[in-house]
Amino acid sequence: MFGWLKPKGNVPAAPSDMELMAKAATGIVNAYDDYLEKHPIGLEVRDVSNLPYSKKVILNAILIELASERDARIRQFLIEIGLKLASFREGIGPEELDMVPPGLKVGPETMKLLDDEKLVQAIVDYKGDFGAHLAVFADVLKERKEQIAPLLDKAAQIAAQRA
Repeated sequence: MFGWLKPKGNVPAAPSDMELMAKAATGIVNAYDDYLEKHPIGLEVRDVSNLPYSKKVILNAILIELASERDARIRQFLIEIGLKLASFREGIGPEELDMVPPGLKVGPETMKLLDDEKLVQAIVDYKGDFGAHLAVFADVLKERKEQIAPLLDKAAQIAAQRA
């Protein structure tokens, strides 16, 4: 009757807010994962300014991805990279805090080339600020355990119930 009210042709439905949020979360998690691939983190503590997005934005994106992920292996991976967020702190500055001598920051294949004596001597000779690292790392561990891990566990439980 009133043809002007009918849509003309096949107009695709606009993506829902949830779809847009999921797509944004995927992009954020991928950018963070790319950063970790290029700059692996172990016991180091780095400034949050190194992250591709704010720590809170990355954590929220990981939680969104985690809660909707059906694959248990991917959920475990998301938990692992989520916990690493605690190693990024305010006020660290351009130099990361680390207990490993800079000369030993190499891949596992290079470590095999060092004999035990050279490895031990490099560690003994290192004059890093262990006190500063330990003080900050205690906060890293506390944040992982008390703040980040419970959120990741809850999101993983939601996903497991859906799977």
